[in-house]
Amino acid sequence: MTITVPLSKLKNVRAERWSAERAKKIRQAKSWQDLPPIRIAWHRSNGLQLSDGHHRLAIARERGWSHIKVNFEGLGQAKLRALGMLPAGRRANGLLDLLRRKKAPTKSRAQQMRDAFRSAGVDTEALRSGLRRTKEDSLYRLYRRKNGRRRRRNTEASAAALSEAFHGRPVRQVRDVAEVFFEPDQLADLGRLVELGVLVGEDDVLTLTPRGNVRVAATPSAGQIYFVGGDQALSLEDLKKFGANPRLEKDHLQLGPCQTIAYHTSKAFHRFEPSDYEHEFGEEGGDLPTLCYDVRSRKLYLVGGSYVVKPEGIVN
Repeated sequence: MTITVPLSKLKNVRAERWSAERAKKIRQAKSWQDLPPIRIAWHRSNGLQLSDGHHRLAIARERGWSHIKVNFEGLGQAKLRALGMLPAGRRANGLLDLLRRKKAPTKSRAQQMRDAFRSAGVDTEALRSGLRRTKEDSLYRLYRRKNGRRRRRNTEASAAALSEAFHGRPVRQVRDVAEVFFEPDQLADLGRLVELGVLVGEDDVLTLTPRGNVRVAATPSAGQIYFVGGDQALSLEDLKKFGANPRLEKDHLQLGPCQTIAYHTSKAFHRFEPSDYEHEFGEEGGDLPTLCYDVRSRKLYLVGGSYVVKPEGIVN
């Protein structure tokens, strides 16, 4: 859970790691609002422990800033209230509460189409009977993709109705189209995905934390990153945060420019100690990739960007 916290409440959290080069980049920020959230975890024996953002926390204290954005790993609202990070009786995300409010029931797409036909003077009963006749004669003008996916019930009839409404005449033919889909069968594993930072608007960054063991992998050419396995599904509330309109029923959604990626792995230059690594896309002037979501397959994927995977990490 990511919230804004007064720095005074983090006085017992220590920032231990330090790199002059990293600190120089962070000092370019004009305020705490320009910094990505730091990550803090709760340990029963040691209390709050900083897992990422040592430089950001240290420089925020150095500048005398009043607040900082914090991603509390694995802590709910009740625990955050108990720790004094949230006022009692107040929810962490008012926007999420607003999105959860029930809306007035809306008409189905089929009902909307029938209403549109009636307003245009189309005889819907004749339209349905004509559709049934063409269905019995197996004369559709449709395209069915042979991609191994299960089709939902009545998908064929719905496609026939849309084709007929679009062309203004009954469908006449069914065409089976075989298509080739390329997917790499060999990928290099980079580590477990910890989180993704996505730009929403001009300055806001939304943190997306996947569930399960989602792996960050790259093609042998080192030019494309894939997210493999784990639970990559996004809820309706998650999609609304990124401005998605569920009424449009898109198969693919563009969530926004991906600014940061964090992954957990072991590397030689840290003596193979398991660590979290964070990369900022575009930090050297390159283009940001766009994070997208496949609604039907429930998978995240990156499009574009000028990053490349090298031994020292993900750079651009």
